[in-house]
Amino acid sequence: MPGDDGYTTQRTLWCYMYSNDFDIMSETKKDTVSRRLPLIVPESYSPHTWEYIPAACQSLVDSSHHAQDENQIQIPPLEQWIEIFYRSIEYFKSIASTDPSIDASDEDKKAMAAAFAASYRAKLDDIMARVRMAGASCVEDMTLRMECTCVHLCRLREECLIEAGFGDPFMSIKYEENMKSLDLLPGVCREIDAMTAEHGNSELVWTTVLKNVCAANIFDLGSEHTKNIFHEDQDGVCFHTTRRSLPPRPWAIDDVDRFCSRMKNHTYSKAMLFVDNAGSDVILGMLPFARSLLSSGACNEVVLAANSQPSINDITFKELDALLPRICDVDDRLCSYISSQRLRIIPSGSGLPVIDLASPCISEEVYEEAKDTDLLILEGMGRSIETNLYADMAVDCMRIGMVKHPEVATCLRTSLMNCVVKFDVASMSNTVSSNGHVGALGMYIQSLSIVLCVTMFVAVLPSAYAGVLFAWHPICMSVGYLGLMCEGISTACGARETDGVVRVQALSTHMWLQVSSTILTSLGFAAIYVNKAIHGKSHFTSLHGKLGSITYSLSLFLIVLGVCSFKRLKLIDRFPSACHPWLKWFHRLLGVTTWCLSLLVMEIILPHPAVLQGIVAHVWRLGVVCLGALMLLALGRRTTSALPRVVDFTMVPRERESKVH
Repeated sequence: MPGDDGYTTQRTLWCYMYSNDFDIMSETKKDTVSRRLPLIVPESYSPHTWEYIPAACQSLVDSSHHAQDENQIQIPPLEQWIEIFYRSIEYFKSIASTDPSIDASDEDKKAMAAAFAASYRAKLDDIMARVRMAGASCVEDMTLRMECTCVHLCRLREECLIEAGFGDPFMSIKYEENMKSLDLLPGVCREIDAMTAEHGNSELVWTTVLKNVCAANIFDLGSEHTKNIFHEDQDGVCFHTTRRSLPPRPWAIDDVDRFCSRMKNHTYSKAMLFVDNAGSDVILGMLPFARSLLSSGACNEVVLAANSQPSINDITFKELDALLPRICDVDDRLCSYISSQRLRIIPSGSGLPVIDLASPCISEEVYEEAKDTDLLILEGMGRSIETNLYADMAVDCMRIGMVKHPEVATCLRTSLMNCVVKFDVASMSNTVSSNGHVGALGMYIQSLSIVLCVTMFVAVLPSAYAGVLFAWHPICMSVGYLGLMCEGISTACGARETDGVVRVQALSTHMWLQVSSTILTSLGFAAIYVNKAIHGKSHFTSLHGKLGSITYSLSLFLIVLGVCSFKRLKLIDRFPSACHPWLKWFHRLLGVTTWCLSLLVMEIILPHPAVLQGIVAHVWRLGVVCLGALMLLALGRRTTSALPRVVDFTMVPRERESKVH
């Protein structure tokens, strides 16, 4: 039993109550509250899939947080959601009255359970009374609206349990289900191995793995429906029976095919899996899933994040850690992954059946592991559906779970026991928004850059189509410098505030943009050089020609500097470590200088009879000046987080350069 090996159920209260008691926190905890997971969670992140609005107010607001994804369905009113928590009180009271994790007499436990029930009911009553008093104005009361969320209502229940003196009321149930599931684990693993041997890492294999996760998620005592199933059957819930009875695909949300396709041609550096319940859920669902991610080569590392503190029948980090020796005893492959640290577990910092990835409770371990995580998997109805189903993420993200509340089924237009497998590949917009990219200013730069390139292309294309070799010179140069190099600098600008995989991905994009820019400008340089040679004209005699040749030469040198300073290519290791930050700093300085010089070269040649003339030429030149001003503004601006300038090309190298580049 937990407790025999030093297992502790002592729970701290501050993480549950941070939203109410911020003023009395220590400075250390206040610093923690302001911390996010910037590498996987963008600024647009919200842990509220559906907003709970009172029935009287639903006509005043859009009750769906993501109405475009739900086709503007009618979300159940707040009263129905709170009724879920009201109905759970007697069950929690009954389980708490036999809490095996605390040292108290049976009579004391019953008294404590009654105190919990009264306290939680009173808090729910208070919320409902305030909602009724506010009337239609409740939609304008943001404090009240934040109290009417799934995260807050779950937190209230945990607060009341802790205040009543309870530790882990579901401890014995979890232990028994863990032991039953361990007996089934070898068979589940053998089944997957046999299918893999026959079919390889096919869609059939991954579909079976995901079915296991969905079926195993039925062990959920926070849902009235699955709680009744568990207690009505003397042997609890049956994993294999549940898997056979899963509804046929397609499920309520079914991105299984998309996920399988991604697994065929993509390898992740690290997957972080936020696990849900004890018993079959983690042992027969998520552990085999993690095992398949590693054995298939889809992921190099997998991290399982489990609750730091007890909540209903959710597995805790200490419980999962205590199971590792037993897991190693029953499966050699899992044992090898655990021994090599390719599969490891960490505490999530949470003590709720839901997850808010912007919460101050997120653990230091999660924060550190997130730095090079490029696949996020959220499992369970609470974590994946009720709080994060439509949340923006900066990395590829899977949400997987079973629908177990009628209200959730209503929102998804499905039935109870149906499944959700939602897989989203991170969009570039989410990635850059998570690392403080230039935002609205960047949109202006991109838009102006595109307009300038298209204008030049349209103006000169007839000549190019007619066979005039010279025409390709302004086309290639404008697209190369105003388009590709401009976007490359913007991408590097966004990468300056990131770490880990997101930083490497952004710098890889920057590299290919710069290479493409150099290829295009080389074609433009070749066009003008050959054209002059054909017509017997001298080279580099005008100011435009001289400055242009210097700019082009610097562009070539920039590629060499970039290759040498990109740590992923390992050429930088040939230089003394003391030179690394200076090399990168000089690369940035020279890059911005070269780009600005290219704008000057374009300015001094116009108007030109073979390119642009008249008012169009003057407007185009003004656009180039505006583009340069906007870019310099973006490069020199400071972020809201008071970090050093995004790209301060006048500042000597900073300590930040020691991080992954």
